[in-house]
Amino acid sequence: MDAKNVEDLSKRLDSLLPHGAKRRIANQIGRSEQSVGRALKRAVEKPGHPAVIAAVKIIEDSGAVAASLILAGLTTAPAQ
Repeated sequence: MDAKNVEDLSKRLDSLLPHGAKRRIANQIGRSEQSVGRALKRAVEKPGHPAVIAAVKIIEDSGAVAASLILAGLTTAPAQ
């Protein structure tokens, strides 16, 4: 995976989190919001980081992945 794909993945991970999730994760794992942000940018390199695990759980629980897949299907469907 090249650097552009890694950057795109970390941006998508960050965009799927609901507002305030980074602060909630930081409080949950006892780290700063900045360190949570750095961990999410390195999610591909360190998927076992507590911040990444918490972020994925929040994203799954919120239904953001399902919603993004539905929206992706709507935008790629041919116009009729």
